[in-house]
Amino acid sequence: MQKKPAPNMIHSASVFSLDNPYYIHKSVLSETFELHRHDFFEIDIMISGEGVSCINGENYKLSEGDIVFLSPSDHHNYILGENQRLEFMNIAFSLGLLSPQAMSVMSSDTKVVHLTGKDYECVKKLCEFLVEKYDSNPAECALMMKTSIEWLFVFLSFITEQHQKNSNSMSNFSKVLLYINDHFSEEDLSRATVASIMYMSPTHFSKKFHKLVGIPFQDYLLNTRLNYANGMLKMTNMTVSQVAHLSGFGSDSYFSKVFKKRFGVTPGKVRKTDK
Repeated sequence: MQKKPAPNMIHSASVFSLDNPYYIHKSVLSETFELHRHDFFEIDIMISGEGVSCINGENYKLSEGDIVFLSPSDHHNYILGENQRLEFMNIAFSLGLLSPQAMSVMSSDTKVVHLTGKDYECVKKLCEFLVEKYDSNPAECALMMKTSIEWLFVFLSFITEQHQKNSNSMSNFSKVLLYINDHFSEEDLSRATVASIMYMSPTHFSKKFHKLVGIPFQDYLLNTRLNYANGMLKMTNMTVSQVAHLSGFGSDSYFSKVFKKRFGVTPGKVRKTDK
């Protein structure tokens, strides 16, 4: 079996100057950036555009307000479709730059956090300030730069902690249930797709969903589809095949099988009884 190629390694020596243990700049991507990792830490603050970041094999949809946290152990890339672009501010730094409190955000399992409102505007303005000062003369304001970066990471550490707490609450899962109710008719709706809107791995998402909702994700999705199909059979003149398709089932035979198991009769019998 042929081995997959190892991610390219980017070394700090090619990024940092001799005077600074950090690098700050604004980037614009208009095409996919290859899989890589590096021997330094990095955060990317999304300013505009859309794309996907694959981090350690998990895909995260990105847009304005998303913050991406990357450590030396993370292999990652940016995937852009046709006519897509991503604009973001990047802060890369070595291990010794920040205090342990500030560095706690980088040791978290959370890889992407979405900021909105004042939180996002605050982070964005500070990063714009840091980019401006770095591009002018970072040596003249080194202490101010280091202090500002330290504050930024302490703030992001607090935001990330709140994000993790919210991920455990049913109120945060309400958007998942709404998403399922809006998209259950799509045959390819999957656990991985829904997990991505929660910035979770599919495995972690499944555990949280079962714990908070009370049944597994696949059972919830199936029940939603079957309840909708049952109503359509009773209230419309659509064929069983049409109802199966509109309810998210790709196979008529599978639809009939699970429908009978759930309601005790076949879809065709419901249609005849209704008439």
